[in-house]
Parts: sequence; structure tokens; C-alpha cells
Amino acid sequence: MLPVGNLPCRFRWKLKTETGNIHTLAHTLEAGASGAMMKTADDAMIVSAIRKVAAGETYISPDVSRQLAESPPVPKLSPRQTEVLTEIAHGKSNKEIAALLGIRLDSVEDIANALYTKLGVSNRAEAVDVSHRKHLLKL
Repeated sequence: MLPVGNLPCRFRWKLKTETGNIHTLAHTLEAGASGAMMKTADDAMIVSAIRKVAAGETYISPDVSRQLAESPPVPKLSPRQTEVLTEIAHGKSNKEIAALLGIRLDSVEDIANALYTKLGVSNRAEAVDVSHRKHLLKL
């Protein structure tokens, strides 16, 4: 328990460093963190945030909100989606991916379409571009 004035509170919190990954922070919030702010926040902002969170609210500082808006997080991919995206990035066709992974062609197409939806793209080239920009794959 961390006492703040007369407020006992128990919560999960995430501080973002200047060089921290905004996507990691977004996933931390999705996992249930009660708040997030930059580590450079002043004392008044920290106390205000703690009081809000202690009252059951979520607190996200304006600078973190701006960064999240500028670079929306990418949903986590399933292991199969990651396999298919990796092969797409290597230039393989859906038919080649199906043979390589031992699954049906229509399954590859369904997985690819689900990937496009998750990534907010409409085709293979855009999916590969997003995967590179968002560091989704280790190629």
C-alpha cells in the first residue's frame, strides 16, 4: 500500500521514459495498468494522477495521450499470424505459405485477411510496411 495523504491505494502504474516504446506502454494499459505518464512529470501532476487513480479512475497524461494518438498501438499477433506475416515479408505467395505451414490455402487467406484487419491495412505490401515500421517481426 502506498499512502497518499489519507488515501490508501493499490494500483499498477507505468512511467514512460523519453526513449521508451509507446507500443509497450499501450499494451501495459490494455493489460490493466491504472495510469501512465512521462517520467519527467512534475510533482503536482504525479499527486493529482495518484489521487485520480486512488478514486478508481484511469489517468493518462496529456503527453502520453498525444503519443498514443500519433502512433496507435498494433494489436498483438497470434503465433500463426506471425508465421504467415513472416512468410509474406519473405515474398512467399499464399500457396507457398500453405505448403510450408502444412495448412489449406483458404486458411492462409483467412489468416492474411485477419492480419490486414488487425494492422489496419488492405494488402500484403502495406502489411509488410507496417510490420517493419512497428517492429513486429524479427527478420
